[in-house]
Amino acid sequence: MRNLVPLGSRRWRLPMAQDPDAAPGGLETVVGSCYDAQTRVVYVVTSACNLYGVHIGKDSGGGDASRPFLRMSLLVGGGGDGALADEEPALPARSVVVGVEYIAELRGVCIAAASGELILVAPDPDDDHATTTARGAATVGEAGAKIPAGAIRPECIPECVGAVPSGIRAMRWNPDGEILLVATGDGQLVCMNKDFFVLAEAPLGTSGGERVGIAAASLSWRGDGAYAASLTLEVGDAE
Repeated sequence: MRNLVPLGSRRWRLPMAQDPDAAPGGLETVVGSCYDAQTRVVYVVTSACNLYGVHIGKDSGGGDASRPFLRMSLLVGGGGDGALADEEPALPARSVVVGVEYIAELRGVCIAAASGELILVAPDPDDDHATTTARGAATVGEAGAKIPAGAIRPECIPECVGAVPSGIRAMRWNPDGEILLVATGDGQLVCMNKDFFVLAEAPLGTSGGERVGIAAASLSWRGDGAYAASLTLEVGDAE
């Protein structure tokens, strides 16, 4: 295996909002991120359940021109007076985010919440009402920044594509974005396809074949997607 060599690095500061659950004046913090190489966009999810998008670019002189163009809350519905004003929020209440991945096949960001929600933020080419408000597609995003072609736009509505009653402890897509693994709070490993249909389930616990509560978990795929591995911390071990 060839070693990876960093070719460069960049730093920028997101205009974080105040976190109502933090100390007075405290700001939200980054809890997960992912990258879309095609559009050169970094998507960031925060502790206050906001989704940010930052386009990584350079100006004509070669300087850093990276600008945030997206800020979206997962806790609100369609809002406003448009056709989606009565849209239910993807995340009914604030929760810890345990997984964030950009899936090229879906052209969007998949987010897993500890409370059990699987959320997809992506345009839907088959349903204009699901991706745009009555105002139509925007040409600029947060603070007037230009939206990169193919990136998630502010008009996209976060959608809850599945829910696990016992909660989610970890989420990981395979390398080609076709198969999703989810570790649940009651000790099950659930395998889904990219349309979020369940393909198979298997127990993660080792207590005589019985289901056990999972306090934390980590999932990983082999590079070719043929195998996956899991690491779990059972509830009794965490106490």
